[in-house]
Amino acid sequence: MKLNIKIVSFFSIISLLLFACAQQVAPTGGPKDFTPPKVLKSSPKNGTLNYQNEAIEIRFDEYVKLKQLKKELLVSPPLKHNLRTQLKGRSLIINIQDTLKENTTYVLNFGKSIVDITEDNPINNFQYVFATGDTIDSLSISGRVVDAYSLKVKEDVLVLLHEKHDSDSTISKKRPNYISRTDKNGLFTIQNVKKGKYQLYALKDRNDNFLFDKGEKIAFYTDVVNVNDSKLNDSLKLYLFEVTKKTQYLDERKERGPNYSLQFKFPLEDFHFKILDTTENVLLHHEISEDKKLVSFWFNEMPKERLQIHINDDTLYSDTLKFRVDSLKRNSPLVLAKNLLSMQAYYKPYEIEFNRPISKFNESSIQLLAADSSEIEFKLKQDSIHAAKFYLDVPLNQDSSYILTLFKGAFTDIYGRKNDSLSQSFNVDNSSNYSQLSVRIQADTDAPMILELITSDEKVLRSFPVDNKVIDIKHLKAASYRLRLIFDENNNGEWDSGDYYKNKSPEKVWIYNEEITLRQNWDREITWVINQAKAIDESIEQ
Repeated sequence: MKLNIKIVSFFSIISLLLFACAQQVAPTGGPKDFTPPKVLKSSPKNGTLNYQNEAIEIRFDEYVKLKQLKKELLVSPPLKHNLRTQLKGRSLIINIQDTLKENTTYVLNFGKSIVDITEDNPINNFQYVFATGDTIDSLSISGRVVDAYSLKVKEDVLVLLHEKHDSDSTISKKRPNYISRTDKNGLFTIQNVKKGKYQLYALKDRNDNFLFDKGEKIAFYTDVVNVNDSKLNDSLKLYLFEVTKKTQYLDERKERGPNYSLQFKFPLEDFHFKILDTTENVLLHHEISEDKKLVSFWFNEMPKERLQIHINDDTLYSDTLKFRVDSLKRNSPLVLAKNLLSMQAYYKPYEIEFNRPISKFNESSIQLLAADSSEIEFKLKQDSIHAAKFYLDVPLNQDSSYILTLFKGAFTDIYGRKNDSLSQSFNVDNSSNYSQLSVRIQADTDAPMILELITSDEKVLRSFPVDNKVIDIKHLKAASYRLRLIFDENNNGEWDSGDYYKNKSPEKVWIYNEEITLRQNWDREITWVINQAKAIDESIEQ
Protein backbone atom coordinates (compact mmCIF):
# COMPACT_ATOMS: atom_id res chain seq x y z
CA MET A 1 0.00 0.00 0.00
CA LYS A 2 2.83 2.36 0.87
CA LEU A 3 4.55 1.50 -2.39
CA ASN A 4 1.46 2.47 -4.43
CA ILE A 5 1.25 5.82 -2.63
CA LYS A 6 4.89 6.50 -3.45
CA ILE A 7 4.34 5.64 -7.13
CA VAL A 8 1.28 7.93 -7.35
CA SER A 9 3.15 10.80 -5.66
CA PHE A 10 6.10 10.35 -8.05
CA PHE A 11 3.92 10.53 -11.17
CA SER A 12 2.00 13.52 -9.75
CA ILE A 13 5.21 15.51 -9.30
CA ILE A 14 6.39 14.57 -12.82
CA SER A 15 3.02 15.70 -14.27
CA LEU A 16 3.20 19.02 -12.48
CA LEU A 17 6.72 19.62 -13.75
CA LEU A 18 5.73 18.78 -17.31
CA PHE A 19 2.65 21.07 -17.11
CA ALA A 20 4.76 23.94 -15.79
CA CYS A 21 7.25 23.46 -18.62
CA ALA A 22 4.39 23.58 -21.14
CA GLN A 23 3.30 27.07 -19.99
CA GLN A 24 5.02 29.55 -22.33
CA VAL A 25 4.27 32.98 -20.89
CA ALA A 26 5.30 36.07 -22.84
CA PRO A 27 8.11 37.89 -21.04
CA THR A 28 6.98 40.97 -19.16
CA GLY A 29 8.70 44.32 -18.81
CA GLY A 30 11.25 45.70 -21.22
CA PRO A 31 11.23 49.07 -23.01
CA LYS A 32 8.11 50.15 -24.87
CA ASP A 33 8.40 50.36 -28.65
CA PHE A 34 8.24 54.00 -29.79
CA THR A 35 9.72 53.44 -33.24
CA PRO A 36 7.32 54.11 -36.14
CA PRO A 37 7.29 51.87 -39.21
CA LYS A 38 9.80 52.62 -41.95
CA VAL A 39 9.21 52.58 -45.69
CA LEU A 40 11.55 50.09 -47.36
CA LYS A 41 10.54 50.74 -50.95
CA SER A 42 7.69 51.94 -53.17
CA SER A 43 6.56 50.72 -56.56
CA PRO A 44 6.36 52.86 -58.64
CA LYS A 45 9.05 54.69 -56.69
CA ASN A 46 8.14 57.80 -54.68
CA GLY A 47 8.58 60.81 -56.98
CA THR A 48 7.92 58.85 -60.15
CA LEU A 49 7.28 60.71 -63.44
CA ASN A 50 4.76 59.98 -66.21
CA TYR A 51 2.61 57.98 -63.83
CA GLN A 52 0.12 55.78 -65.72
CA ASN A 53 -2.47 55.10 -63.00
CA GLU A 54 -1.03 51.71 -62.06
CA ALA A 55 -1.40 50.22 -58.59
CA ILE A 56 0.96 51.69 -55.97
CA GLU A 57 2.68 49.36 -53.50
CA ILE A 58 4.42 50.73 -50.40
CA ARG A 59 6.41 48.16 -48.40
CA PHE A 60 7.24 48.67 -44.71
CA ASP A 61 9.72 47.06 -42.31
CA GLU A 62 6.90 45.73 -40.12
CA TYR A 63 3.19 45.01 -40.21
CA VAL A 64 1.04 48.14 -40.27
CA LYS A 65 -2.62 49.12 -40.08
CA LEU A 66 -4.61 52.16 -41.20
CA LYS A 67 -6.11 54.35 -38.49
CA GLN A 68 -8.69 57.09 -39.24
CA LEU A 69 -7.64 57.14 -42.87
CA LYS A 70 -10.65 59.17 -44.02
CA LYS A 71 -9.82 61.93 -41.55
CA GLU A 72 -6.04 61.92 -41.95
CA LEU A 73 -5.55 61.36 -45.69
CA LEU A 74 -5.27 64.48 -47.81
CA VAL A 75 -4.78 64.27 -51.58
CA SER A 76 -3.64 67.36 -53.47
CA PRO A 77 -5.14 68.13 -55.95
CA PRO A 78 -8.30 66.57 -54.44
CA LEU A 79 -9.71 63.46 -56.11
CA LYS A 80 -13.35 62.90 -56.89
CA HIS A 81 -13.32 59.28 -55.67
CA ASN A 82 -11.73 57.84 -52.54
CA LEU A 83 -8.55 55.84 -52.85
CA ARG A 84 -8.92 52.06 -52.76
CA THR A 85 -6.51 50.71 -50.15
CA GLN A 86 -5.57 47.15 -49.19
CA LEU A 87 -3.07 45.79 -46.67
CA LYS A 88 -1.23 42.73 -47.96
CA GLY A 89 1.49 41.34 -45.71
CA ARG A 90 3.76 44.26 -44.87
CA SER A 91 2.61 46.26 -47.90
CA LEU A 92 -0.04 48.91 -48.52
CA ILE A 93 -1.64 48.62 -51.97
CA ILE A 94 -3.28 51.79 -53.36
CA ASN A 95 -5.48 52.07 -56.44
CA ILE A 96 -6.64 55.42 -57.82
CA GLN A 97 -10.11 55.42 -59.40
CA ASP A 98 -10.03 58.95 -60.88
CA THR A 99 -8.95 60.00 -64.34
CA LEU A 100 -5.91 62.10 -63.48
CA LYS A 101 -5.04 65.48 -64.95
CA GLU A 102 -2.22 65.72 -67.45
CA ASN A 103 1.14 67.27 -66.47
CA THR A 104 0.11 67.50 -62.83
CA THR A 105 1.96 66.68 -59.61
CA TYR A 106 -0.09 64.74 -57.05
CA VAL A 107 0.65 64.45 -53.34
CA LEU A 108 -0.87 61.71 -51.14
CA ASN A 109 -0.36 62.86 -47.54
CA PHE A 110 -1.35 60.12 -45.10
CA GLY A 111 -1.05 62.28 -41.98
CA LYS A 112 -0.89 59.94 -38.98
CA SER A 113 -3.03 57.18 -40.49
CA ILE A 114 -0.26 54.59 -41.01
CA VAL A 115 0.64 52.99 -37.65
CA ASP A 116 2.32 49.78 -36.47
CA ILE A 117 0.05 47.00 -35.22
CA THR A 118 1.59 46.73 -31.74
CA GLU A 119 1.84 50.23 -30.26
CA ASP A 120 0.01 52.42 -32.85
CA ASN A 121 3.22 54.37 -33.56
CA PRO A 122 2.42 56.56 -36.58
CA ILE A 123 4.54 57.63 -39.53
CA ASN A 124 3.97 61.38 -39.30
CA ASN A 125 2.84 63.00 -42.55
CA PHE A 126 4.15 60.33 -44.87
CA GLN A 127 3.78 61.59 -48.44
CA TYR A 128 3.76 59.73 -51.71
CA VAL A 129 4.36 62.05 -54.67
CA PHE A 130 4.05 61.37 -58.37
CA ALA A 131 3.59 63.37 -61.56
CA THR A 132 1.55 62.59 -64.68
CA GLY A 133 4.05 64.62 -66.72
CA ASP A 134 7.82 64.92 -67.17
CA THR A 135 8.53 67.00 -64.01
CA ILE A 136 7.69 67.15 -60.33
CA ASP A 137 6.53 70.64 -59.36
CA SER A 138 8.69 71.77 -56.43
CA LEU A 139 7.53 75.21 -55.32
CA SER A 140 5.66 75.74 -52.04
CA ILE A 141 3.91 78.37 -49.95
CA SER A 142 3.49 78.54 -46.18
CA GLY A 143 1.46 80.56 -43.73
CA ARG A 144 -0.83 80.55 -40.73
CA VAL A 145 -4.58 80.56 -40.10
CA VAL A 146 -6.03 82.32 -37.05
CA ASP A 147 -9.52 83.20 -35.86
CA ALA A 148 -10.28 86.75 -36.99
CA TYR A 149 -11.83 87.82 -33.67
CA SER A 150 -9.93 85.90 -30.98
CA LEU A 151 -6.64 85.59 -32.94
CA LYS A 152 -6.34 82.02 -31.68
CA VAL A 153 -4.54 79.69 -34.08
CA LYS A 154 -6.88 77.29 -35.88
CA GLU A 155 -6.02 73.62 -36.16
CA ASP A 156 -7.44 71.19 -38.73
CA VAL A 157 -8.57 73.86 -41.19
CA LEU A 158 -8.30 73.24 -44.92
CA VAL A 159 -6.16 75.64 -46.94
CA LEU A 160 -7.11 75.85 -50.62
CA LEU A 161 -5.10 77.19 -53.53
CA HIS A 162 -7.03 78.00 -56.72
CA GLU A 163 -5.61 79.14 -60.01
CA LYS A 164 -6.36 82.86 -60.42
CA HIS A 165 -9.99 83.34 -61.42
CA ASP A 166 -12.45 86.19 -61.93
CA SER A 167 -15.63 84.55 -60.63
CA ASP A 168 -16.57 84.91 -56.96
CA SER A 169 -18.47 81.63 -57.12
CA THR A 170 -15.46 79.52 -58.13
CA ILE A 171 -14.70 78.52 -54.54
CA SER A 172 -18.30 77.29 -54.17
CA LYS A 173 -18.38 75.34 -57.45
CA LYS A 174 -14.87 74.16 -58.29
CA ARG A 175 -12.42 72.07 -56.30
CA PRO A 176 -9.02 73.66 -55.62
CA ASN A 177 -5.82 73.01 -57.54
CA TYR A 178 -3.90 72.38 -54.31
CA ILE A 179 -4.87 71.66 -50.74
CA SER A 180 -3.31 71.42 -47.29
CA ARG A 181 -4.35 71.35 -43.63
CA THR A 182 -3.25 73.42 -40.62
CA ASP A 183 -1.40 71.85 -37.71
CA LYS A 184 -1.88 72.52 -33.97
CA ASN A 185 -0.07 75.86 -34.34
CA GLY A 186 -2.29 76.98 -37.21
CA LEU A 187 0.60 76.58 -39.65
CA PHE A 188 0.25 75.17 -43.16
CA THR A 189 2.50 74.38 -46.10
CA ILE A 190 1.31 73.64 -49.62
CA GLN A 191 4.06 71.75 -51.41
CA ASN A 192 4.74 70.69 -55.00
CA VAL A 193 3.04 73.76 -56.46
CA LYS A 194 3.45 74.76 -60.11
CA LYS A 195 4.74 78.25 -60.87
CA GLY A 196 1.85 80.66 -61.43
CA LYS A 197 -0.67 83.07 -59.92
CA TYR A 198 -3.19 81.79 -57.40
CA GLN A 199 -5.90 82.78 -54.97
CA LEU A 200 -5.61 81.48 -51.42
CA TYR A 201 -8.40 80.48 -49.03
CA ALA A 202 -8.89 78.71 -45.72
CA LEU A 203 -12.06 76.79 -45.01
CA LYS A 204 -13.64 74.96 -42.07
CA ASP A 205 -15.13 72.36 -44.38
CA ARG A 206 -17.99 70.72 -42.50
CA ASN A 207 -19.09 68.32 -45.26
CA ASP A 208 -15.66 67.40 -46.73
CA ASN A 209 -16.47 68.51 -50.28
CA PHE A 210 -13.62 71.06 -50.57
CA LEU A 211 -16.17 73.77 -51.50
CA PHE A 212 -17.36 76.87 -49.65
CA ASP A 213 -20.92 76.22 -48.52
CA LYS A 214 -23.39 78.31 -46.56
CA GLY A 215 -22.63 78.44 -42.83
CA GLU A 216 -18.97 77.45 -43.15
CA LYS A 217 -16.15 79.60 -41.82
CA ILE A 218 -13.85 81.06 -44.46
CA ALA A 219 -10.69 83.14 -44.80
CA PHE A 220 -9.26 84.63 -47.96
CA TYR A 221 -6.07 86.36 -48.95
CA THR A 222 -7.05 89.64 -50.56
CA ASP A 223 -4.11 89.77 -52.99
CA VAL A 224 -3.15 87.35 -55.73
CA VAL A 225 -0.45 84.94 -54.55
CA ASN A 226 2.39 84.84 -57.07
CA VAL A 227 4.21 81.52 -56.70
CA ASN A 228 7.59 81.89 -58.39
CA ASP A 229 11.11 80.60 -57.89
CA SER A 230 11.36 81.85 -54.32
CA LYS A 231 9.75 80.05 -51.42
CA LEU A 232 7.17 82.01 -49.40
CA ASN A 233 7.91 80.87 -45.86
CA ASP A 234 5.30 81.60 -43.15
CA SER A 235 4.51 84.95 -44.72
CA LEU A 236 0.80 84.53 -45.45
CA LYS A 237 -1.80 85.23 -42.76
CA LEU A 238 -5.39 84.11 -43.15
CA TYR A 239 -8.14 85.31 -40.77
CA LEU A 240 -10.97 82.83 -40.41
CA PHE A 241 -14.48 84.19 -39.85
CA GLU A 242 -18.11 83.19 -40.13
CA VAL A 243 -20.13 85.15 -42.65
CA THR A 244 -22.86 87.01 -40.76
CA LYS A 245 -25.74 88.08 -42.97
CA LYS A 246 -28.20 90.79 -42.07
CA THR A 247 -30.94 88.57 -43.46
CA GLN A 248 -30.40 86.43 -40.36
CA TYR A 249 -31.37 89.34 -38.15
CA LEU A 250 -33.68 87.51 -35.76
CA ASP A 251 -31.84 85.18 -33.41
CA GLU A 252 -34.52 83.78 -31.06
CA ARG A 253 -38.15 84.25 -30.09
CA LYS A 254 -40.03 83.02 -27.02
CA GLU A 255 -43.72 82.66 -26.13
CA ARG A 256 -44.49 82.57 -22.38
CA GLY A 257 -48.15 83.11 -21.60
CA PRO A 258 -48.97 86.74 -22.38
CA ASN A 259 -45.27 87.55 -22.94
CA TYR A 260 -43.66 87.46 -26.40
CA SER A 261 -39.96 88.33 -26.76
CA LEU A 262 -37.65 88.70 -29.75
CA GLN A 263 -33.86 88.48 -29.51
CA PHE A 264 -31.95 90.05 -32.42
CA LYS A 265 -28.34 89.56 -33.50
CA PHE A 266 -27.84 93.25 -34.19
CA PRO A 267 -28.96 96.45 -32.43
CA LEU A 268 -32.28 97.91 -33.57
CA GLU A 269 -31.75 101.43 -34.82
CA ASP A 270 -35.20 102.56 -36.01
CA PHE A 271 -37.64 99.96 -34.73
CA HIS A 272 -41.37 99.92 -35.60
CA PHE A 273 -44.11 97.34 -35.14
CA LYS A 274 -47.83 96.86 -35.74
CA ILE A 275 -50.18 94.24 -34.28
CA LEU A 276 -52.27 92.67 -37.07
CA ASP A 277 -55.56 90.72 -37.18
CA THR A 278 -57.23 92.78 -34.45
CA THR A 279 -58.66 96.24 -33.90
CA GLU A 280 -58.62 95.86 -30.13
CA ASN A 281 -55.89 97.32 -27.94
CA VAL A 282 -54.41 93.96 -26.96
CA LEU A 283 -50.89 95.20 -26.13
CA LEU A 284 -50.40 96.06 -22.48
CA HIS A 285 -46.69 96.97 -22.37
CA HIS A 286 -43.51 96.70 -24.45
CA GLU A 287 -39.87 97.66 -24.02
CA ILE A 288 -36.52 97.48 -25.81
CA SER A 289 -33.38 96.51 -23.91
CA GLU A 290 -30.53 98.95 -23.39
CA ASP A 291 -28.36 97.24 -26.02
CA LYS A 292 -31.34 97.42 -28.44
CA LYS A 293 -31.20 93.69 -29.20
CA LEU A 294 -34.15 92.42 -27.12
CA VAL A 295 -37.78 93.46 -27.58
CA SER A 296 -40.39 92.24 -25.09
CA PHE A 297 -44.17 92.49 -25.47
CA TRP A 298 -46.79 91.86 -22.74
CA PHE A 299 -50.35 91.40 -23.92
CA ASN A 300 -53.69 91.50 -22.15
CA GLU A 301 -54.63 88.11 -20.79
CA MET A 302 -56.56 86.07 -23.37
CA PRO A 303 -56.99 82.30 -23.64
CA LYS A 304 -54.75 80.83 -26.38
CA GLU A 305 -55.04 83.54 -29.00
CA ARG A 306 -52.99 83.55 -32.22
CA LEU A 307 -51.76 86.94 -33.37
CA GLN A 308 -49.51 88.43 -35.99
CA ILE A 309 -47.07 91.28 -35.68
CA HIS A 310 -45.29 93.17 -38.44
CA ILE A 311 -41.80 94.34 -37.49
CA ASN A 312 -39.35 96.51 -39.37
CA ASP A 313 -36.14 98.33 -38.56
CA ASP A 314 -35.50 100.92 -41.25
CA THR A 315 -34.19 98.99 -44.30
CA LEU A 316 -32.29 96.31 -42.37
CA TYR A 317 -35.10 94.04 -41.27
CA SER A 318 -38.76 93.55 -42.09
CA ASP A 319 -40.96 90.56 -41.34
CA THR A 320 -44.42 89.44 -40.25
CA LEU A 321 -44.36 86.94 -37.39
CA LYS A 322 -47.08 84.66 -36.07
CA PHE A 323 -47.20 83.88 -32.37
CA ARG A 324 -49.50 82.59 -29.62
CA VAL A 325 -50.42 84.38 -26.40
CA ASP A 326 -52.20 82.96 -23.39
CA SER A 327 -53.37 83.97 -19.94
CA LEU A 328 -51.10 83.77 -16.92
CA LYS A 329 -51.30 80.49 -15.09
CA ARG A 330 -52.65 80.51 -11.56
CA ASN A 331 -49.30 79.30 -10.24
CA SER A 332 -47.44 82.15 -11.90
CA PRO A 333 -46.87 84.59 -9.00
CA LEU A 334 -44.97 87.85 -9.05
CA VAL A 335 -41.50 86.86 -7.88
CA LEU A 336 -37.94 88.10 -8.11
CA ALA A 337 -36.19 87.44 -11.43
CA LYS A 338 -32.96 86.96 -9.51
CA ASN A 339 -32.20 86.64 -5.82
CA LEU A 340 -31.44 89.68 -3.73
CA LEU A 341 -27.70 90.06 -3.19
CA SER A 342 -26.10 89.16 0.12
CA MET A 343 -22.90 91.06 -0.82
CA GLN A 344 -23.31 94.49 -2.41
CA ALA A 345 -20.64 96.40 -4.34
CA TYR A 346 -20.08 99.71 -2.55
CA TYR A 347 -20.17 101.77 -5.78
CA LYS A 348 -23.49 100.40 -7.12
CA PRO A 349 -27.08 101.04 -6.04
CA TYR A 350 -28.83 98.02 -4.55
CA GLU A 351 -30.97 96.37 -7.25
CA ILE A 352 -34.37 94.66 -7.12
CA GLU A 353 -35.72 92.93 -10.25
CA PHE A 354 -39.01 91.07 -10.78
CA ASN A 355 -40.15 88.58 -13.39
CA ARG A 356 -42.75 90.95 -14.88
CA PRO A 357 -43.09 94.71 -15.37
CA ILE A 358 -44.36 96.61 -12.32
CA SER A 359 -47.24 99.05 -12.67
CA LYS A 360 -47.17 100.46 -9.13
CA PHE A 361 -45.27 100.17 -5.86
CA ASN A 362 -45.55 101.41 -2.30
CA GLU A 363 -42.35 102.67 -0.62
CA SER A 364 -44.00 102.51 2.80
CA SER A 365 -44.21 98.72 2.41
CA ILE A 366 -40.44 98.48 2.00
CA GLN A 367 -38.06 98.71 4.95
CA LEU A 368 -34.29 99.18 5.14
CA LEU A 369 -32.62 98.64 8.51
CA ALA A 370 -29.03 99.21 9.61
CA ALA A 371 -27.14 96.64 11.69
CA ASP A 372 -28.35 98.34 14.89
CA SER A 373 -31.98 97.95 13.70
CA SER A 374 -32.36 101.70 13.08
CA GLU A 375 -34.55 102.45 10.06
CA ILE A 376 -32.93 104.20 7.11
CA GLU A 377 -34.79 106.54 4.78
CA PHE A 378 -34.42 105.92 1.05
CA LYS A 379 -36.01 106.55 -2.32
CA LEU A 380 -36.99 103.75 -4.69
CA LYS A 381 -36.31 104.44 -8.37
CA GLN A 382 -37.79 102.44 -11.23
CA ASP A 383 -35.49 101.78 -14.19
CA SER A 384 -36.29 104.04 -17.15
CA ILE A 385 -36.06 101.15 -19.66
CA HIS A 386 -36.84 97.96 -17.78
CA ALA A 387 -40.06 98.36 -15.78
CA ALA A 388 -39.38 95.24 -13.71
CA LYS A 389 -36.17 96.68 -12.24
CA PHE A 390 -35.74 99.03 -9.23
CA TYR A 391 -32.86 100.65 -7.35
CA LEU A 392 -32.50 101.85 -3.76
CA ASP A 393 -31.51 105.50 -3.94
CA VAL A 394 -29.57 105.80 -0.68
CA PRO A 395 -25.87 106.11 0.25
CA LEU A 396 -24.65 102.83 1.71
CA ASN A 397 -21.62 102.78 4.00
CA GLN A 398 -18.67 100.56 3.20
CA ASP A 399 -18.07 97.56 5.46
CA SER A 400 -21.61 97.84 6.80
CA SER A 401 -24.57 95.47 7.15
CA TYR A 402 -28.23 96.07 6.30
CA ILE A 403 -31.57 94.25 6.21
CA LEU A 404 -34.00 94.86 3.36
CA THR A 405 -37.63 93.75 3.74
CA LEU A 406 -40.25 93.80 0.99
CA PHE A 407 -43.60 93.39 2.69
CA LYS A 408 -46.50 91.62 1.01
CA GLY A 409 -48.16 93.75 -1.66
CA ALA A 410 -45.32 96.30 -1.91
CA PHE A 411 -45.20 95.75 -5.69
CA THR A 412 -48.01 95.17 -8.18
CA ASP A 413 -47.34 93.97 -11.73
CA ILE A 414 -49.17 94.99 -14.90
CA TYR A 415 -51.58 92.06 -14.39
CA GLY A 416 -52.49 93.07 -10.84
CA ARG A 417 -50.53 90.34 -9.09
CA LYS A 418 -48.63 91.26 -5.93
CA ASN A 419 -45.44 90.05 -4.30
CA ASP A 420 -45.20 87.95 -1.16
CA SER A 421 -43.19 89.19 1.79
CA LEU A 422 -39.45 88.51 1.81
CA SER A 423 -36.38 89.75 3.63
CA GLN A 424 -32.64 89.76 2.88
CA SER A 425 -29.65 90.78 4.95
CA PHE A 426 -26.63 92.03 3.00
CA ASN A 427 -23.17 93.46 3.52
CA VAL A 428 -21.49 96.28 1.62
CA ASP A 429 -17.91 95.66 0.59
CA ASN A 430 -14.93 98.05 0.61
CA SER A 431 -13.14 100.03 -2.09
CA SER A 432 -9.90 98.29 -1.09
CA ASN A 433 -11.34 95.08 -2.61
CA TYR A 434 -10.98 96.55 -6.10
CA SER A 435 -8.30 97.69 -8.49
CA GLN A 436 -8.06 100.11 -11.38
CA LEU A 437 -6.44 99.60 -14.76
CA SER A 438 -5.42 102.54 -16.95
CA VAL A 439 -4.72 101.71 -20.58
CA ARG A 440 -2.91 104.18 -22.82
CA ILE A 441 -3.32 103.38 -26.52
CA GLN A 442 -0.61 104.57 -28.88
CA ALA A 443 -1.65 103.80 -32.46
CA ASP A 444 -0.50 105.08 -35.83
CA THR A 445 -4.09 105.70 -36.91
CA ASP A 446 -7.03 108.00 -36.13
CA ALA A 447 -9.57 105.31 -37.04
CA PRO A 448 -12.32 104.57 -34.50
CA MET A 449 -11.34 101.86 -32.04
CA ILE A 450 -13.02 99.74 -29.35
CA LEU A 451 -11.21 98.41 -26.29
CA GLU A 452 -12.58 95.20 -24.77
CA LEU A 453 -11.69 93.81 -21.36
CA ILE A 454 -11.97 90.02 -21.65
CA THR A 455 -11.42 86.89 -19.60
CA SER A 456 -9.08 84.08 -20.60
CA ASP A 457 -12.06 82.17 -22.04
CA GLU A 458 -13.03 85.08 -24.33
CA LYS A 459 -15.94 86.47 -22.30
CA VAL A 460 -16.25 90.22 -22.82
CA LEU A 461 -16.55 91.93 -19.42
CA ARG A 462 -16.56 95.57 -20.51
CA SER A 463 -16.26 97.52 -23.72
CA PHE A 464 -15.08 101.11 -24.24
CA PRO A 465 -14.86 103.44 -27.25
CA VAL A 466 -11.30 104.73 -27.54
CA ASP A 467 -11.76 108.50 -27.66
CA ASN A 468 -8.81 110.18 -25.99
CA LYS A 469 -6.72 106.97 -26.14
CA VAL A 470 -6.48 106.75 -22.35
CA ILE A 471 -9.09 104.47 -20.79
CA ASP A 472 -9.52 104.12 -17.04
CA ILE A 473 -11.20 100.84 -16.09
CA LYS A 474 -12.38 101.07 -12.49
CA HIS A 475 -13.75 98.67 -9.90
CA LEU A 476 -12.00 95.52 -11.08
CA LYS A 477 -11.84 92.41 -8.91
CA ALA A 478 -8.50 90.75 -8.26
CA ALA A 479 -8.05 88.43 -11.26
CA SER A 480 -6.24 87.99 -14.56
CA TYR A 481 -7.56 89.83 -17.60
CA ARG A 482 -6.85 90.20 -21.31
CA LEU A 483 -7.31 93.16 -23.64
CA ARG A 484 -8.65 93.17 -27.19
CA LEU A 485 -8.57 96.20 -29.49
CA ILE A 486 -10.92 96.42 -32.48
CA PHE A 487 -10.37 98.79 -35.38
CA ASP A 488 -14.00 99.82 -35.82
CA GLU A 489 -13.83 100.81 -39.49
CA ASN A 490 -17.54 101.56 -39.91
CA ASN A 491 -17.80 103.18 -36.45
CA ASN A 492 -20.82 101.11 -35.40
CA GLY A 493 -19.51 100.24 -31.95
CA GLU A 494 -18.94 96.52 -32.53
CA TRP A 495 -16.68 94.07 -34.36
CA ASP A 496 -17.82 93.15 -37.87
CA SER A 497 -16.86 89.95 -39.67
CA GLY A 498 -15.97 89.87 -43.34
CA ASP A 499 -17.92 89.23 -46.50
CA TYR A 500 -16.20 87.09 -49.12
CA TYR A 501 -18.57 88.06 -51.94
CA LYS A 502 -17.87 91.76 -51.32
CA ASN A 503 -14.13 91.14 -50.90
CA LYS A 504 -14.46 92.62 -47.42
CA SER A 505 -12.06 91.41 -44.75
CA PRO A 506 -13.02 91.22 -41.06
CA GLU A 507 -12.25 94.29 -39.00
CA LYS A 508 -8.72 94.17 -37.61
CA VAL A 509 -8.23 92.90 -34.09
CA TRP A 510 -5.25 93.08 -31.74
CA ILE A 511 -4.77 91.09 -28.54
CA TYR A 512 -2.50 92.46 -25.82
CA ASN A 513 0.45 90.08 -25.68
CA GLU A 514 0.26 89.16 -21.99
CA GLU A 515 -2.27 88.51 -19.27
CA ILE A 516 -2.81 91.42 -16.90
CA THR A 517 -2.94 90.26 -13.30
CA LEU A 518 -4.50 92.59 -10.75
CA ARG A 519 -4.51 92.31 -6.97
CA GLN A 520 -6.75 93.98 -4.46
CA ASN A 521 -6.27 97.72 -3.99
CA TRP A 522 -3.89 98.03 -6.96
CA ASP A 523 -3.69 100.74 -9.58
CA ARG A 524 -1.89 99.63 -12.68
CA GLU A 525 -1.02 101.50 -15.87
CA ILE A 526 0.01 99.99 -19.19
CA THR A 527 0.95 101.52 -22.53
CA TRP A 528 -0.10 99.58 -25.60
CA VAL A 529 1.71 100.52 -28.83
CA ILE A 530 -0.16 99.55 -31.99
CA ASN A 531 1.69 99.72 -35.29
CA GLN A 532 -0.44 98.56 -38.20
CA ALA A 533 2.59 98.17 -40.43
CA LYS A 534 4.19 95.76 -37.96
CA ALA A 535 3.58 92.02 -38.22
CA ILE A 536 0.82 90.94 -35.87
CA ASP A 537 2.44 87.69 -34.75
CA GLU A 538 2.78 89.09 -31.23
CA SER A 539 -1.02 89.22 -30.94
CA ILE A 540 -1.64 85.67 -32.12
CA GLU A 541 -2.83 83.30 -29.38
CA GLN A 542 -0.97 79.99 -29.50
